[in-house]
Amino acid sequence: MKRYFADLHIHIGRTKSGKPVKITGSKTLTLSNILHTAKNQKGINIVGIIDCHSPEVIEEIEDLIFEGKLEELSEGGLLFENETLLMMGSELEVYDTTCKGPIHVLCFIPTLKMMKKFSCWLESQLKNIHLSSQRIYATGRELQKQVKAVGGLFIPAHVFTPFKSLFGKGVERSLTEVFNPELIDAIELGLSSNTEMADHLKELHQYTYISNSDAHSLQKIAREYQVIQLD
Repeated sequence: MKRYFADLHIHIGRTKSGKPVKITGSKTLTLSNILHTAKNQKGINIVGIIDCHSPEVIEEIEDLIFEGKLEELSEGGLLFENETLLMMGSELEVYDTTCKGPIHVLCFIPTLKMMKKFSCWLESQLKNIHLSSQRIYATGRELQKQVKAVGGLFIPAHVFTPFKSLFGKGVERSLTEVFNPELIDAIELGLSSNTEMADHLKELHQYTYISNSDAHSLQKIAREYQVIQLD
């Protein structure tokens, strides 16, 4: 078993052409800059970029594949310069009739083909497919089914932050008010909680906890991360 360092919640501020993706993100937070910074400055082996549903970001990924800087792996993900793994994700905001407030979730999609399919479906569910963390006009359970249909992972994001999270404002008593518990792959604790706090909720005991940077700038990458043991 080897140890790998992973930060699975990093935003893209701007595309290569300068168009905004995460409006509150730094202009230097581009796809290429994230990959270079994670690999060469932060020592991060696995990078989760959660704005990969944006069509221009998909185009940039294709350009990097063409240039030989990214390689698609058969079991999912893309390898950057033969060393750093890119996991393609999408952060979305669920706020349907069952929610007391908006809930952010992370959806990780294994292949570029499946990400394109997921992005195509999202375009009919969002007001602006080009931006990050957009409200999706579908229920939480409908979103879970779509993620699983493309072989993805579904993770509620920063679940205890006061706003835009599962327990911060989203539900009154249980995650089952909004989601199918069997289609949740992990729980992201975020910057405002830890394992001890999360363990007070018995319904979370069945899940793996993760904690990431939610970086809006290059400097914030890996301010929180996890160590993963893998074959």
